[in-house]
Amino acid sequence: MFIKEAAALIIIGLCGRSGSGKSTVAEFWRRMGAVVIDADEVCHYVYSENSSCVSELCERFGSDVAVDGVIVRPILAKRAYGAEGGIAILNSIAHKYIMEEIEKRICDAKQNGTRVVIIDAPLLFESGLDKHCDIVTAVVSSDALQVERLKIRDDKSLEELNKRLSQQLNNEELEKRCQCIIANNGSIAELRQKALRAMFGIQLKLGCTNRNKKRRFYVKKKC
Repeated sequence: MFIKEAAALIIIGLCGRSGSGKSTVAEFWRRMGAVVIDADEVCHYVYSENSSCVSELCERFGSDVAVDGVIVRPILAKRAYGAEGGIAILNSIAHKYIMEEIEKRICDAKQNGTRVVIIDAPLLFESGLDKHCDIVTAVVSSDALQVERLKIRDDKSLEELNKRLSQQLNNEELEKRCQCIIANNGSIAELRQKALRAMFGIQLKLGCTNRNKKRRFYVKKKC
């Protein structure tokens, strides 16, 4: 499903607000043959499988933040938010282990002959993961649609959903920072077609000169 002339390995950053359809696009690209690295899943992995990470977090925030060698995220979060500079310390510890695991998975994908790796991360820019990507794609939807989808998916109040969205980069900011924008205000079938077109467009774009690399393109219907 990938263009034969594409680079040996393309790393695409994928971001989007909650309810935008980001995970759906990631799944479409996975079916095309891309390796998808889910940053949230990687975080869960290092919190349970990386003994060095668990030990360092226990040393800093208390041994009770882990049970049977697995970090208990609600306890860790409460401890980090309750300490002065706790979040910055937590991020500095966790980030290095998360990055090590992501780099390992990218190397594994490259050795297996993978052509496209997707880094699926809701906080792509905040974490600095965008700097490791050849191009960054955002999936955007109207605020009303995002809330509607989240109400179906999550058992949260409208106030909680709006609070979550208010803590994330808005669509305008995402469109400024990303080189490819996929607008998701229609059906799943329409989103699938846009995801396919975006993938081929990205591969063609990265085959061009560096002069064109940062130019944006949109995968959406004109009103």
